[in-house]
Amino acid sequence: MRPYLALIALLCAALALTLAGPGGRSRASADPGRIAAACRSTNPYLVSSLLARAEDPGLRDAQPALLLFRDAADAAPEPALALASQAEVGDVYGLAFYAVRGRVYPAAYPLAGSSYGPGAPGAIYQV
Repeated sequence: MRPYLALIALLCAALALTLAGPGGRSRASADPGRIAAACRSTNPYLVSSLLARAEDPGLRDAQPALLLFRDAADAAPEPALALASQAEVGDVYGLAFYAVRGRVYPAAYPLAGSSYGPGAPGAIYQV
């Protein structure tokens, strides 16, 4: 099993939310009513960053870097949705959420052994 480090940030918006990768391609769309309902529930949406550790760059680039998911003991599990791949953002260590615009901001941090996305160390991506 490959080691992953998960950093979690709360993702919750009452407005329509469309998530797009850095290339502008649509990655996922969430129903605004479902998002609003999640905001008022005990089972909100979460975003987690994953650090990939594959030797082959082709395998590493295809791995997810950001996941959107919901998780609560009293709810049926939903599959996680990949918001961005390692090729799009690389390893990111910090997450911020801007509720007014419904955007997640992952940031690359200079660390030995990290895989960087197109923005290199210190980049802040908008998803």
